Amino acid sequence: PGEPQRILHAVLAAYMNDSRARRLGVSEEGLDELRRKAEILRQKLATATGALQTFMVENDMVSFEKSQNVIMDRLRDLSKELTTLQPRRMALQAGVEAADAAIANGESVTSLPDVIDNLVVKDLKLELSRLGNEYSQLVQRLGENHPNLQATLTQIHTLQTKLAMEANAIVSSLRTQYQQAMVEERLLSEAIEAQQQEVYRFNQLTTEYDVLRRTADSIEGPYTTITRRI
Repeated sequence: PGEPQRILHAVLAAYMNDSRARRLGVSEEGLDELRRKAEILRQKLATATGALQTFMVENDMVSFEKSQNVIMDRLRDLSKELTTLQPRRMALQAGVEAADAAIANGESVTSLPDVIDNLVVKDLKLELSRLGNEYSQLVQRLGENHPNLQATLTQIHTLQTKLAMEANAIVSSLRTQYQQAMVEERLLSEAIEAQQQEVYRFNQLTTEYDVLRRTADSIEGPYTTITRRI
């Protein structure tokens, strides 16, 4: 009595399996094979992803692309700073060399461009010019030996001393700025060289990263396809 029922169930099960296989394009045995392949690929993907993550941690990278941008931006910034500094250092160097040449020739540094353009020097020279005119007028009116000329002459000598001191201070400041600019330029050049080495190192890491990334991608594609089909 139970045989017809068992036959019916067997026929129905066979029909349903065949219908599913036709609809999905895979049999029950084929589905099991897909699951087996998916598990193998999952393990391989986990290994590849783990290797990529280990690589990122060992090289202090939160994001490979961001790390690359930071390194290149740093090199660009340093190069820009050096490009900006060099003309300033050259201008300071020209000023120092002009001052050295004037001193070597026994000339006054008050005629140097960096000294002439100073506002304090300009004011001192205007005051000297005014006192000089005043002294010339007093000489014409009172004569060279008049006692009132001594006060004006003393003021002139005082201003000349101030002018010389101010000019020397400007030249001294010029030398200090030049020395500082030279140090800055040297440090920037060293920093750029170090950053270039970092770029070279990162380029080598890029090759390793690309290999690890491509390996993971080559596994992830088939794995995703199989899991979707399953």
